[in-house]
Amino acid sequence: MSFSSIGDMANSFLMRGHNTRIKSELMRLSDTLASGKHSDMSTQLRGEFTDLAAIERSIRTLEAHRTTARETSTLLETAQISLGTIQDLASNAAPALISASNSYHAALLQSSSSDAEQKFNSIVSALNVQIADRAVFSGVATDRAALPDGTVLLDAVRAELVGATTRSDIESRLTTWFNDPSGGFATMQYRGSNDPLAPIPVSNTEKVNFKVTALAPEIRQMLQSFAMAALVTELPALADPAEGAAMMKSAGELMLSAQTGMSILRAEIGALEEYTDTAKARNGAALSGFEIARGSMYQADPYQAATELELAQTQLEAVYTLTARLSRLSLSDYLK
Repeated sequence: MSFSSIGDMANSFLMRGHNTRIKSELMRLSDTLASGKHSDMSTQLRGEFTDLAAIERSIRTLEAHRTTARETSTLLETAQISLGTIQDLASNAAPALISASNSYHAALLQSSSSDAEQKFNSIVSALNVQIADRAVFSGVATDRAALPDGTVLLDAVRAELVGATTRSDIESRLTTWFNDPSGGFATMQYRGSNDPLAPIPVSNTEKVNFKVTALAPEIRQMLQSFAMAALVTELPALADPAEGAAMMKSAGELMLSAQTGMSILRAEIGALEEYTDTAKARNGAALSGFEIARGSMYQADPYQAATELELAQTQLEAVYTLTARLSRLSLSDYLK
């Protein structure tokens, strides 16, 4: 084999390699121009991914906080609705109970008592509300409802009052059962945890402390007032209409008194809602900023991409032309 043949083979090999590289560059630039984004970030960043990795980490963190903040907003809104339902029931019932207590008419007392029992069941249902199978008022024990069914709970109250002989004894027992930390409500009927939910992170620096459970004194006082009214007409110690009316009045007054505590409780939750919304807004602004920064790193300059594409096409045409010339020269040498 002549030196010229060896040279031709070497040139041919080099040209093929150059041709392959230019075609690869053409494909990359075509993709970049079509998508508007760099298709090869390693080339674009010259192998230095530190800044991009930091941006990606920040975006993932902010997205996680966005999800948590959204779930926290739903939790607080649900709690607010439940407590609002309880407060509305009390607002309607308390005046009616006090009005009924002014009359010793048995039928009116019976009707008011039955209505209080229905509302008691509604309150228990509101306290057993769940979000995605997670109990709202059970503290960290989110896997179970805070209270038993309203009927079961009221039966437990009835059992506590067996043997009571006076209205004063009944009211004293109810106060102890509902409000004493060692009373029957806290130790036997409440099914949640004594520990509230752990602080919920809604940003890198902010946490929401939702501590309300069905053990909240305001809630227990409200339950006690409705239980008193519900049992007025069935307790032997209250057979005297005057005694029944007096206890009905006590129930209505306790209900009104509990309203103040419920309003404060709801205001505290409202403050947490505002705090969460503010954190969500800040997270959203920060997330948008990082997404813009990431986009600018991926975004390609269409003018530059078009210019480079045109240059690559010119280079490819030059390679084809040179290859054709070398092929004709090789054929001439062979014919000689």
